[in-house]
Amino acid sequence: MMWPIFLTIALTVCGQILIKWRVNKLGDPAQKQSILRKAILDPGILVGILAGFLAAMSWLIAMTRFPLSFAYPFTALNFVIVVLVSRFLFKERINSLRALGVGLIVLGTIFVSKG
Repeated sequence: MMWPIFLTIALTVCGQILIKWRVNKLGDPAQKQSILRKAILDPGILVGILAGFLAAMSWLIAMTRFPLSFAYPFTALNFVIVVLVSRFLFKERINSLRALGVGLIVLGTIFVSKG
């Protein structure tokens, strides 16, 4: 019954990861104007933006079914999933402070879901 919340999270994470992956492929970050021009036309980035739009639509459904004070804390799981996926896909480092923060987000989400 919580599928709109989890679909929102999945689409948001997929969109962000896809955009990051495609931006990494666009070239030298020092040439910002050139990258922005390329990004606007990049099919992968456009799909990432579409995923964000679909996440917003899913969130609208979630808002009709759950109190905001219950549903909104679940969106913090976006951070957890993005950190973990970024570690494996982009080889980003997870230091101890970031790991602690991720753990606290998970604990907080558990507490809110039980309350």
